Amino acid sequence: MHRCLVARDGWSSDCVQITEEESRHLFHVLRARSGTVVGVFDGFGRTAEAVVGETREILTLVPGSTIQHTRPVSPVLFLSLLKPARMELAIEKATELGAAVITPVIAERCVARVSAKQLTDKMARWERLVEAAAKQCDTAWLPCVDAPVKVSAVCDLIPNMAWAGVGALNEDGLPLGLALRDILPCAAPSGDASSQLGIVIGPEGDFTDAEVSQLMAAGARPVSLGPRVLRAETAAIYSLSVMTSEIENAHV
Repeated sequence: MHRCLVARDGWSSDCVQITEEESRHLFHVLRARSGTVVGVFDGFGRTAEAVVGETREILTLVPGSTIQHTRPVSPVLFLSLLKPARMELAIEKATELGAAVITPVIAERCVARVSAKQLTDKMARWERLVEAAAKQCDTAWLPCVDAPVKVSAVCDLIPNMAWAGVGALNEDGLPLGLALRDILPCAAPSGDASSQLGIVIGPEGDFTDAEVSQLMAAGARPVSLGPRVLRAETAAIYSLSVMTSEIENAHV
């Protein structure tokens, strides 16, 4: 079933209003006709089914199909900036794996850089990737993709989170799954930063010793991502797979 993203202010009690772009895709690419049933979601946990009618940008909600999902805890990915193709792959898969927030990080050893001139276009590209991935994977949530920040800004966020781990190559740590099992019972689903679980992934050359010290001083715990040296995008995908699995097992 095709899914349409509908802005929160596009919902009423019996119908939703989709964008012109969404309507064009629905009718001209997917060849939808009156009576076609599609999925709709707002990216903030609300989902429903809707029926295509004669008015192309208005879909009628199927009675009783609207669900407001709740998120027990929110995985946050802090991923050092990678080259474009690898960064886009990581953002796409992070969306599929349930990341609530994706924050690109400017680390000292990052090869990739985003200039101020490129930032608007780059973030628009990332947001389109997130939208497409969210539609495809049937999630109720749309991750927030932040503008790139420095390691020091990540350190400012960590103390307010329920837990944060850093997958640094030069530090011994508990396996990620074990570390999460210790903290998950204490991570209340409050909906704010205190319900966030963060994982910080370094660039291909890893964080510098000074950056690791900064992160750990802020409260991040070193975690092991297994015995192999992973590419940064693989480390991000692996970490979120483990996090999602542990969160779902803890809240069944």
